[in-house]
Amino acid sequence: MLSNLKPMNFLALPLICIASFAYAQNSVPEKFELVKEDSPVFIYERWITFPGKVPAVRAREVKSEFTIYTTIPKLLFILKDEAQIKTWQAHVAEFKVFPADTIHWFEYSYHDIPWPVSDQDHFLKYQLIEKVPGEKIL
Repeated sequence: MLSNLKPMNFLALPLICIASFAYAQNSVPEKFELVKEDSPVFIYERWITFPGKVPAVRAREVKSEFTIYTTIPKLLFILKDEAQIKTWQAHVAEFKVFPADTIHWFEYSYHDIPWPVSDQDHFLKYQLIEKVPGEKIL
């Protein structure tokens, strides 16, 4: 069955909060640096500074890239279906999808992470960009 499926590159860009778009520094942000690789998953990070805060407030922005073997409709279904979250993120305690349009949506998730790491919540913006229509998403 997998032999009929073509690999798709998918980019997930978790944001510290939606405000990072509106309030991120005006200068060009630092480039993302690779911090972990376990092929086919690659994790990148960069630090951004929010202006107008004394003392300065810096936040880590994380990006992941990975290759999966499925169809685009199945991928979008599992990413947007709140009932499917445990299929691909077992440690998520809360999850909510906020649709914007067919290629953009937002997601809130609360992650129940085992000690010694503290629990975390995330607000993500998803944006689809087809590199090869019907086959490859960035």
